[in-house]
Amino acid sequence: MGRPRTPLLSPERIAHAALEIVREQGDFTVAGLAAHLGVRVSSLYNHVRSKSEIIQAIRRDRILPVLERLRDEPDPRRLLELLLRDYYEFLSRVPQLIPLLIAEPIRQPEMIAYYDLIARSISRMGVPEHEVMPALGLLEGYVLGAAMDLGSEPFDPRDTDGAPHLRAALSHRDADDPRGLRSFEAGLAIALRGLAAGTP
Repeated sequence: MGRPRTPLLSPERIAHAALEIVREQGDFTVAGLAAHLGVRVSSLYNHVRSKSEIIQAIRRDRILPVLERLRDEPDPRRLLELLLRDYYEFLSRVPQLIPLLIAEPIRQPEMIAYYDLIARSISRMGVPEHEVMPALGLLEGYVLGAAMDLGSEPFDPRDTDGAPHLRAALSHRDADDPRGLRSFEAGLAIALRGLAAGTP
């Protein structure tokens, strides 16, 4: 019998399967991933070296098309909006992935290029060089936190009788925004306005 024209395994298929397991179970093991794919663990190691490499592949496979599509956007603020919104949309669908991503160092050339693009955009908004990394951390923290917050229980208005300002703010929540995208975009706009306002 000849070899199949399409390989049964590839780094992309492995990463996709791992993402499915994370979405369902919150984490994955290499042994569990092999069982999910119906192959031996040794077969996986013909394509990837470790669980860490699989997690990095998940991130790379998401980021690369975005990087190629947006790298030539001339408006730095618009570029940040598009990059961060895309990342939020991805993470809001699988917030279970966030702790795994946070634990992984950023070493891949593609990811370095991605973060360099963000740093460049922040700098081009007029943020001083010594404040670029704090600004980058602020924006990334907002994306990760907003995506994680989707899994938390919302405030119950009945618990806010003694908190009039919070109660008033909660009255503006958008019930038709279950994934929080409009709320995220509003918060991001506030953050970017703050960066622009704080520049010399």
